[in-house]
Amino acid sequence: MSTHDPTLASISVGPDVVADIVEALSPRLRKRLDAAVDKLAARPVTREGDTVRIAVDDEATLTLDAPGGVVRSTDAVVCGCLLAPSCVHRAAAVSALAIADDLDTAADPDAVTGPHVGTGPDVATSPDLTANPGATNPAHATNPAPATTPLIGQPHHPCGHPDASPEPPALNPRSGGSAQKSDKHTTAPDGPTPAQRTPTQRVPSPLTPTQRTAAHTLWTAAAAVLESGIPGAGAVLQAELLRAAHTAKLAGLHRSAAAAIAVTTGLRTARTEDPAHRLADLTEALRELLDTTHQLSRATEPPTGDLIGTARQPYAHKGGLRLYGLFSEPLRTASGHAGVVTYTVGSDGVIRTVSDVMPGTADRIAGAAGRAVRLGDPALDPHALSRAGLLVSGATESPTGRLGAGASVRAVGASGAAWHEEPLAALWTELPQDQITRVLRTRELPQEARRAGSELLFLDVEIIGMAATPLTAAGAARGDRVIAHCRNLRAPVQLLVADDHPALAYRDNLRLIAGRPGLRLRVIGRLEPGTEPTVRLLAAAAAAAAAAAPTSPATATPVLTPPAHLKSRVNLGLDRLQQADIRVDVPGDSPADNPTDAQADTPTHIPTPPTDPQHTPPDDHSGVRPSAPPSPPAALPVPDEAPGYLVHRQVERAVSGGRPALALAGSLARDTARLRRDGLGTGADLLEHLAAAASDRGRDVFGRLLPGDADRLARCWLATIAYARAVDAALTAHAWGPPGNV
Repeated sequence: MSTHDPTLASISVGPDVVADIVEALSPRLRKRLDAAVDKLAARPVTREGDTVRIAVDDEATLTLDAPGGVVRSTDAVVCGCLLAPSCVHRAAAVSALAIADDLDTAADPDAVTGPHVGTGPDVATSPDLTANPGATNPAHATNPAPATTPLIGQPHHPCGHPDASPEPPALNPRSGGSAQKSDKHTTAPDGPTPAQRTPTQRVPSPLTPTQRTAAHTLWTAAAAVLESGIPGAGAVLQAELLRAAHTAKLAGLHRSAAAAIAVTTGLRTARTEDPAHRLADLTEALRELLDTTHQLSRATEPPTGDLIGTARQPYAHKGGLRLYGLFSEPLRTASGHAGVVTYTVGSDGVIRTVSDVMPGTADRIAGAAGRAVRLGDPALDPHALSRAGLLVSGATESPTGRLGAGASVRAVGASGAAWHEEPLAALWTELPQDQITRVLRTRELPQEARRAGSELLFLDVEIIGMAATPLTAAGAARGDRVIAHCRNLRAPVQLLVADDHPALAYRDNLRLIAGRPGLRLRVIGRLEPGTEPTVRLLAAAAAAAAAAAPTSPATATPVLTPPAHLKSRVNLGLDRLQQADIRVDVPGDSPADNPTDAQADTPTHIPTPPTDPQHTPPDDHSGVRPSAPPSPPAALPVPDEAPGYLVHRQVERAVSGGRPALALAGSLARDTARLRRDGLGTGADLLEHLAAAASDRGRDVFGRLLPGDADRLARCWLATIAYARAVDAALTAHAWGPPGNV
């Protein structure tokens, strides 16, 4: 009965229900709970409407009452065995279901709800992504100042007095690029005015005793998770974390409660060996939980609204809007949600999203992509909306730029705009360095404070070819990487797959593009931090005529010419390119660099031979003739990588194995020596503090190990990951330097 069972994919349970049922178990049954969860996963499941039945054995049946796909009370879980209601079957069933964390998140009663959390790295993000704070591009609105992270400012004393208030790192300047020239998007030097303040920027008020206690309880539960690691964080420990999350939510600490649910979801995917599990995502979720609860439980000043979070996303009336489709992105989350998010740009240059994200697996994406969007009655699905336009009256919008679908909203279809036409073309005028500054600043904000589009990169590139795939300095495989030249960058940029789920077209499209050296593209992607410029591709179109010429002369120039219904742009996760969609212009021909929709109807197709069997043209595909074989993979030398991965390795080792993994990791002398040799002495000090905290355990008179100081271990771990993130941000900004800047 895993969450991948088709019958249970859309069923979730309230965190308080899980906590109540698990807490009611006897100590003997608690020890058997993890085994019961695994055993129950093999039992048959049936569903009739809102009722789900699980055959516990040949005689007993467990019934779940889930109106709207959510189990909302303990009475909704009924078991027919003799030990019910104190049996382990009820606890095992709710411990295997997804956690319902978004039941009341939308203030717009008719809005489509669902979390926007990417897979990856960062779900893919995830993304209710946002606009640029303080850059020159009018498409990016102002974001609030990032919340500070205690412990970062005093890395040499990470385990010192908990009430210390060090300075935040100087890695996130107030604004990147030149000042905003628009009257609509101006920011005072000291932050937004009261009229500009978003709901998450309300006037701070002191924490109540209840809130402070709830924050401390969450910190303790999170520290216990770090102490045990993935192997020890079973259903009982998860239930304790969910109880603390529910208490925090009732106390109004919504950001911390959401982080706790994300950690629980990550632990479940890790323990069930779910393919969607990524250790980096779980590590980031745990960092978010420990960071927010550390600040709340030890705060001496009233916390900001961003630190508290909000229970609902309020929707404000925006009147009439003229929207132009930008692209659509398939979305699947570790919490069991899937769908499509369509990005649009208004005539005012602001990015907004229209989303259809609901509980489900990746199989739901195809249906969501072909279903009309819930925004008035335009009869446009995400495929069409990403290339067309909308005229909206009575529009409502959340602070993150998500458009509501209330009953008062009216919308009709309108003409769209190409990426080289206004207002979309303005997105590509921002220098890559300014875009990176914006993205890095945005990632310091909580998810609910990020506006749509702020984590996106808009680049003009020229394909070089598929990179060789040697191991990184950390010994990890690099996977498929396409090398491309990018304007205004000193180093080639590497293009990665955004999501490698087989139901999505990202990988096939990237491999096809890699086999066309010289192909010039205008792309949209998401930053992958590191010592090399790296982007996860989301959408692409043929480069504008004004783009830079190829860096070397060629006898044939590939041109992206997708079918007419795609209107010269490709949503790389939803649209599947074919060999014939990339035309090779032979000297003597005079194709336009920017084919129009009419030209795309009858292109001259001269593709190169397929590099992958999946891209073999069909037998009835006419107009295909062989050409020269594709060029060999481009050799991309592995740079002398900064040893920041040594810090990340210990941080993730703590999450995967807990205190025992750190205590038994062996000597860190070689790692710390290299860190100090390369100028990262603070990182070496932090690793030594972390190792000391993990191994510092006494023994009783019988020689048995005593419990360690979980609070000290959590504080040292939090300081270490804060330092690692700061180093990553600095190295990423340096990697995206302009030409001539070494």
